[in-house]
Amino acid sequence: MSKGAGIELKDFYIRDLGADSFKEYHLLVTPTADGGQEFLVIGKSSSKLKIGDTILLTVL
Repeated sequence: MSKGAGIELKDFYIRDLGADSFKEYHLLVTPTADGGQEFLVIGKSSSKLKIGDTILLTVL
């Protein structure tokens, strides 16, 4: 993948979250509201996040 290119994952639901000492979120996300596959995502966010929110993930 070339630098700057990425994949956008739209409308993923936050099932659980936490933050670490580096002020990075640890998110457990799923593509559907009722579960199914779950993914662990670690990164920063410019907005406050909470369980149940839907988010757009950009994977570089």
